[in-house]
Amino acid sequence: FWQETGFVINLELPQAGVMETDWAENRANIPLDPIREILGRALDSLYSTGQLDRYRTRLEKNAGGGTDIFVSQRGMEEVYTSRDKSTTSWQPRPNDPNLEAAFLGRVMQYLGADAKQIESELGKSAPARSGSAELAKLEGDTLLLSGDFERNWRRTALALDRVGLTVIGQNAERHAYLVQPAPQEGQAVATKKPGFFSRMMGKKTVEPTVYPEMIVYAEPVNGGTRLSLLNKDGSAYRGSDASTWLSRLHTELR
Repeated sequence: FWQETGFVINLELPQAGVMETDWAENRANIPLDPIREILGRALDSLYSTGQLDRYRTRLEKNAGGGTDIFVSQRGMEEVYTSRDKSTTSWQPRPNDPNLEAAFLGRVMQYLGADAKQIESELGKSAPARSGSAELAKLEGDTLLLSGDFERNWRRTALALDRVGLTVIGQNAERHAYLVQPAPQEGQAVATKKPGFFSRMMGKKTVEPTVYPEMIVYAEPVNGGTRLSLLNKDGSAYRGSDASTWLSRLHTELR
């Protein structure tokens, strides 16, 4: 599906049920002026939308013997970094749930679902929050999620995708995800996709930094789930970025 849609698969982890596309330009944002309408794709390489998207697909077995498919999106935009607009850099832009829903619908259509099925599934709203109750709450160096554990397990997987923690393995019986922080998004794009001005100026790319692996442990507790970050040996993760990752997860899950 992704290849036929025009994306390049950059990552495949069958053991984790994950595949991820490379960064791709959203060409729908390029205005179709008379010149481009006449010359068509011949001029595509001369235009830049300044926006890139990457999609991650997660496949998980469900209790009914089937497979649940989740699609998450991350975006970047090219912004000027100097007053004279001579230099640019790639910076993250907010996650777009509408793009996720649109591509999930296209995946469903590709796999044989009809229009009514797609509308029904995408139209299901998230459970309403009652009063001021929180779905997620920070408690020291852990994150407490309320509600059903199985639902929290899957919500956590999607949140990890969105915040930039790549799931490279998982063990549902031990309630653990093995993750690795993705390279800084701007750095990752620089190594793969230079911007329009960078292409014109011949700017050199940089090699991405390799980040250590860690475990996201989802512990079932009374009335919910407690998330904590661990080292691979099971000890508490005390890296300088620990609070940052917990804060990002809290934002996604609350």
